[in-house]
Amino acid sequence: MMSSNRVGGAGGKMSGLKHWDVEPDIMVMAKGQPMAPGGLTIATPEVGDSLKDHTSPPSVENPVTATAILATIDVIEKGNFLQNAEKMGILLRDRLKVKEKYQAIGEVRGMGLFKDGIVKGRKSLPGFHR
Repeated sequence: MMSSNRVGGAGGKMSGLKHWDVEPDIMVMAKGQPMAPGGLTIATPEVGDSLKDHTSPPSVENPVTATAILATIDVIEKGNFLQNAEKMGILLRDRLKVKEKYQAIGEVRGMGLFKDGIVKGRKSLPGFHR
């Protein structure tokens, strides 16, 4: 089972799992919006068939929320937002040059617009005497 909230969209892919060759049996996603909170579960046919008697209560199955989610996905796909996040992520990494500017940064990692600066260990930092 995997949750795909961390690097979906801004990571340059619709789902963070698309960055690796992973096929989970169950994947859950959710986004809380003030007027249309929504979540979904995607499962392999084998897992999905085993859950048929364990569905969500009717109050959760909201057609307005489902329509809003589908419309959002349509806007993301037609606007090429995922490709733009990948392209801007490369530009961000190349222009920030934090590794060159700050000696504490040992490595910069990330996907799309998600970037992490990995700080060097204390012993490798000059002047750090704790």
